Amino acid sequence: MQPKLSFDIADLKLLATHSSFERGSDYYDRGSVKKVIGKKNIFEGKVKGTSTYDVRLVVDGHALDFTCNCTYQMGGICKHCVAMGLAILDGEYEIVAEEADINHALNKESPPSYPYTFEEIFFITKTELKAQFLHQLLLQNDQLQNEFIQFISRRAKEKRE
Repeated sequence: MQPKLSFDIADLKLLATHSSFERGSDYYDRGSVKKVIGKKNIFEGKVKGTSTYDVRLVVDGHALDFTCNCTYQMGGICKHCVAMGLAILDGEYEIVAEEADINHALNKESPPSYPYTFEEIFFITKTELKAQFLHQLLLQNDQLQNEFIQFISRRAKEKRE
């Protein structure tokens, strides 16, 4: 299951300088966060800047411990950490489960006999496969297409605010 996050955008703003937060927001908006993997309270990801940087976040209660392999030393967290933090807050990460559990869950023949819930299956399924499924559903239903467009428009507006 997806972990419950104990931080929000205000926490990121407190940890970063104004400049780092703005630049990290720009990185996130441009799609510079390439891959984020979460396991329990640890998130690891790649953020593309002048190079590709490895970013790690350990969430310990309400404490956030970010690390990045960039050379930033101006105080607060760097723009790469901000970008990854924003991606995590938007749910743009994949949960890692044990390989045997994933294979078992995905190869079961009869859905009612799954020992896993919808939430567990959903979060161990690759993003590309979920996008394929969503696309197929949307193509079959004009009402869902309109709801999808409205949802995406609202999210884009929220990010601009």
